Amino acid sequence: MEQEYPEELFRLYQPVHFDRQAEHAGNNAKTTFAPMFTWSDGKLRCRANSSLVRKGYDVAGLAIDSQLQRALKAIDEVTSSPDLWLEAPLSRGQVQYLNNHELGHYRSDFIDYDDEAKKRHLFRLWHRTEGGQTYDG
Repeated sequence: MEQEYPEELFRLYQPVHFDRQAEHAGNNAKTTFAPMFTWSDGKLRCRANSSLVRKGYDVAGLAIDSQLQRALKAIDEVTSSPDLWLEAPLSRGQVQYLNNHELGHYRSDFIDYDDEAKKRHLFRLWHRTEGGQTYDG
């Protein structure tokens, strides 16, 4: 992105609205306002989820500025590159452990069973070494 989309990358270091997906207390804000890219302790940290940004602006009732629209399009293009993809299917009983700030990932569509005894069960846990127990840490 630094070489091909420098202006768009600059915008992603500025705060944007992320949809919190109703994972917050009822009286808290429905969006988080934070940059997609930050540096912490010499490490690049990333929240490269353009979908949550688009939803964040929708939930907040705000328009996405043209620079951010171009930046989201650029991040979508870069993260859609086949040379960056690795398929990691999960089977029954398996665990996948990812750092959301260091590895971009998504959950693909799946077909579930109607039978309650066979339905898919996925548990998400957040592990932190610093910060509070809230969504934003």
